[in-house]
Amino acid sequence: MKKERIEESTDWGPMRSDCEDRLKLEALDIVSLDGECTQRCSRSAKVRRCLAARIVPTIVMFALILLQVEQLHRIWVGLTRHGDAILAAEFTRSGLYLVFLAVPVGAFVLHDEPTTADRRPLILAVAIAASFMLVLLGLFPGGPLLLRLPVAWPLAALWVTVGGVAFGVGSVICLGMSFSFRPEARRLCQRGPYRLVRHPIYLAEILVTMGALVANPRMTMVGGELVFIFLQIVRIRAEEQLLGRALPDYREFEQSVPFRLAPLVW
Repeated sequence: MKKERIEESTDWGPMRSDCEDRLKLEALDIVSLDGECTQRCSRSAKVRRCLAARIVPTIVMFALILLQVEQLHRIWVGLTRHGDAILAAEFTRSGLYLVFLAVPVGAFVLHDEPTTADRRPLILAVAIAASFMLVLLGLFPGGPLLLRLPVAWPLAALWVTVGGVAFGVGSVICLGMSFSFRPEARRLCQRGPYRLVRHPIYLAEILVTMGALVANPRMTMVGGELVFIFLQIVRIRAEEQLLGRALPDYREFEQSVPFRLAPLVW
């Protein structure tokens, strides 16, 4: 008895093609979802950067500008009633400081995105603390008076702060749209005060705080000045590391302007 083998031929082609089409559609859906997630993350990162680099600094600086306007008005009232050299110096310093605060507001609103930035939270905290050291010192008790100076010394110190603020205004104007709190790389400024030292804004701030210290030599001011100088050194180190990597001409700039903060010192 012959056994016949019955071979059933099944056509797998259409089924295979259908499975491949489904896999392709699923893969496209996954890619689409990944793309949407990436876009959402990118938008979220842009919002955070905008808040950190533009909106929050602008609000803070605008608040300081309002406080400075109020102080300028108060000094003006005192100057019209009792005109003297100290009030005249304070009025000049406050007016220049108002300009010093106003110029960065335009930079925060209008400047381009940096090519690179130091986004470490510690460096950002150092930059903010150093930028508002004078405001922070005003929140603490003055402490005991360490030294009684002749009347001429506070007046001379006050005019030192005037010179520091004026130097800072010139530095901020030269830096223009590249101004920022934390280390960011946009363009290299090599004109004006930047021919003297590589960080003239920080030099101006130290002159202001040193003048305030001499005018009011108290324990809190001395401690604050030491902390302030330390923060500025940390800030300068972080900035120069970033700019050296991001800007090809920065190493040449370091050679042409050898002093970071103080001529003939450092």
